[in-house]
Amino acid sequence: MNNLIISGNTINTSGLLDSVSFTMPRDGIITSIGATFSTTLPISISNAALTLRTSLYAAAANSNLFTELPGTSVDLAPTLSGVIPTDQVFSQINSSLSVPVNAGTRLMLVFRLIITSGDLVSTVILSGTSSAGIRIS
Repeated sequence: MNNLIISGNTINTSGLLDSVSFTMPRDGIITSIGATFSTTLPISISNAALTLRTSLYAAAANSNLFTELPGTSVDLAPTLSGVIPTDQVFSQINSSLSVPVNAGTRLMLVFRLIITSGDLVSTVILSGTSSAGIRIS
């Protein structure tokens, strides 16, 4: 999904054609999340350092209003600053989670950029491919 608007910690997917959520088939506990992102175009970032963060968002079975699930963020490494070439890989695994999720809950994994230092004065568009895995016990 491109150009997704996050308002606070909420995402409304109403009217979007390419929602990429999935539904929990049973009650479970999320115990780990691993994520990878690889750039497909070079990018230059000046005067700031950014972190690529992925988080799980959840919605009720009959809702398109997703909110961030506390404790499910994973900050990918390395941080982004300076010139980032094509095919730069960012990845991380968080295996210390214990987040209960009920059957019927819709889940969506969202990648976003977070300013970690400096003063970002322009819009950053990061193009690439992402993949992730979620362990649910």
